[in-house]
Amino acid sequence: MEAKFVRGVHGNITASREVSGLNLTDTTFAPGLRLAKHSHENAHFCLLLHGQFTERCNNRTLECKPMSVSFLGAGETHSDHFYSPGVRCFIIDVGPSWIEHAKEYGVRLYGSANYEGGLLSHLALKAYAEFCKKDKPSQLAIEGLGLELMAEASRHPHSKLDRSAPVWLRRAREMLHAHFSEALTHRQIASSVGVHPVHLAREFRRHYKCTIGEYVRRLKIDYACLQLSDSHASLHQIALSAGFFDQSHFARTFKQIMGVTPGNYRSFCRSR
Repeated sequence: MEAKFVRGVHGNITASREVSGLNLTDTTFAPGLRLAKHSHENAHFCLLLHGQFTERCNNRTLECKPMSVSFLGAGETHSDHFYSPGVRCFIIDVGPSWIEHAKEYGVRLYGSANYEGGLLSHLALKAYAEFCKKDKPSQLAIEGLGLELMAEASRHPHSKLDRSAPVWLRRAREMLHAHFSEALTHRQIASSVGVHPVHLAREFRRHYKCTIGEYVRRLKIDYACLQLSDSHASLHQIALSAGFFDQSHFARTFKQIMGVTPGNYRSFCRSR
């Protein structure tokens, strides 16, 4: 008989907040932990901040890696294996009232999915940054980001954002993930996958809902967030390793995207 519980019972909740029906937790899991088939009363998003784990759901295995976002619907049966050390998750538990409110606007969440990078990871990271703050405006920001997460997930109801993308476009996206810190040009990327730069730019925006430049900036910020929370590298070192011109350029871009300075983000993460 399957168990039914709230994710976190088998993990160590280091911080939590409740915001208008959303329950948010920063949770760590012991390496090697295996959770047999179970389900949760509420739907939830899970941003993997550190480590790796697998989630088995509906005869599919979701490989969850740092900065990926997974989604599970209410009552959806699944099992988990937290096989790497230091697994740490930011979990957004979505109450029934949120699901019903979203339906009024035609937003439907269809079940288990895993999103690697892209806008969903960016939105979840921004929600985490607001979660780490302790002021009243952060509550309003979290509400808005929760709605944005649901809306974006409803546009990509199945496991990967690029499942319907042509093979050459997926290869181009993989190239961006592997070389985001380098100064790649549209022409170089297009040449490597055998298409015209204009065709590359048009199809990338159609499938991933942003330009290549915007996507790369998010990858840089995703990387920087990991470094700020898990390493003792200086801001200057992080800026250069992420591919920014200098620390000033890094700080401006980070605040523009995340809403806080790199230093403040590091302080928030270390205070958890």
